This record gives sequence, structure tokens and C-alpha cells, in this order.
Amino acid sequence: MISELSTPIRLAAGIAAVLMLLAAPGARADNRLNGTNRQWQAADNCTRSSFKWYPDYTAEGATKRDEYVRECLRNNRQVPRADLAPPQPSAAPQ
Repeated sequence: MISELSTPIRLAAGIAAVLMLLAAPGARADNRLNGTNRQWQAADNCTRSSFKWYPDYTAEGATKRDEYVRECLRNNRQVPRADLAPPQPSAAPQ
């Protein structure tokens, strides 16, 4: 009688173990995806607010926006990005 009951219990435990192993990688991937989405969202928020602070589309405005975004990303512990302002022309060597 005891061996008859243990077989369904073993089967259920085996199925539960397999399901837990299959679900674990998906949960880790979701956590990484959520972390990446939070980083992109923070960067987007910094860029949006830079355009609110410096709305003019001049080279000077672009430079100020880049400085603002760089500072905002640093304050939010995010990776810096490449500047969007056009490079300033340098004086030609004579």
C-alpha cells in the first residue's frame, strides 16, 4: 500500500522539479530585461528634461543639453553616452 502511494508522489515531485528548472532562466531573463528597460528610461528622461531646460536648436543649446544630459546620467549612475552637439570647428594650424 505504501509503495502505491509513493509512486504518484514521486511523479508529482519530479514534474514540479522539472517545471521549476524550466521557469528559472525565464525569470532571470525578465529581471535583466527590466533592468535594461530602467536604464533606457532613465536616459530618455534625462534627454527629455534637457530639451525642457535648453529648447533652442543652436550649437550653444546643443552643447548645454549635452552637459545637462551628462550630469543627469552621472547623478542617476548611468553609463554616459556620446554627445549630440556638432563638434566645434578648430582653428587651422598655420
